[in-house]
Amino acid sequence: MENEKRYGNPREVFVALAVGVLMYLGLVLVLVDALNRPEVLISTSSGKCVDVINFIEENNYTCDNKPPKYSVTWVQ
Repeated sequence: MENEKRYGNPREVFVALAVGVLMYLGLVLVLVDALNRPEVLISTSSGKCVDVINFIEENNYTCDNKPPKYSVTWVQ
């Protein structure tokens, strides 16, 4: 009975724990997606693609074949 007063209702504790775990998993999925996204290097003077850096070996993206989602890095 004393633990129930200290930590709250067991159902509320379970819901809070489940929400915390789901938020953590969501954060991990977002970070993994962002870190695996190819990087497209774009020239500041011409505004055209200079190179594509693929972080995953299976991806063969180029300036002519850009991925649907990518990170942009401006270069000179």
